[in-house]
Amino acid sequence: MKNVLKYLTVSTMLWACLLGMSSLAFADAEMDFEVTSVAYEGGELTAVGVFHNSGDKHISEVTKVNVKIVLHNDEGDSAEVANHDFSNLKVDILPGESAEYTLTFSGVAEYTDATQWTAEEGDWEITYFDDAAEATEEMANEDIPTVEEFVDAVVEEAEAAIDAAVADAEAAIDAAVEAGDEAAIEAALAEAEVAIDAAVAEAEAAIEDVEIIE
Repeated sequence: MKNVLKYLTVSTMLWACLLGMSSLAFADAEMDFEVTSVAYEGGELTAVGVFHNSGDKHISEVTKVNVKIVLHNDEGDSAEVANHDFSNLKVDILPGESAEYTLTFSGVAEYTDATQWTAEEGDWEITYFDDAAEATEEMANEDIPTVEEFVDAVVEEAEAAIDAAVADAEAAIDAAVEAGDEAAIEAALAEAEVAIDAAVAEAEAAIEDVEIIE
């Protein structure tokens, strides 16, 4: 139910994001990425990297990035210990800005003689916002749910929550009756009452929010 209740207050933001976001932009001069440090403990390797927005678009997400970590020892030996594609990394960086991100590799074997590391970053894809004016124009041509549709959805979900609470209570009461446990019956009734009150209160609060925004 919380998803429905939050819908109205964030709907404008979500529509702007969805309509203003490019479908997918493959890595080019828009973004740079570099691993700046590597650490290892208990089978888990972490790599801290910095994403830098070198273009003129607002980057919202790194859809995919491949990171390889190679460890080296003083004898000149090396081993690739991690190679993974990370996806859906929220960065939210404006043109010219940077964002630090920690990437975690699990199940990495320990190399006790490693003294150096190198990293290879590549194959990244990004998602970014188009110009606000373009997003606004597209949004104006889209159908936005009405207040009545939102209220109907709130009421429908409240009814579903109440029905679920009643069903749970009936099942608990049946079991308690069969066991002859009066305390369990009272507890089931009390729990159902709390669940129903909560569902009604959430629905009322959501509808009040609609009235305030109107």
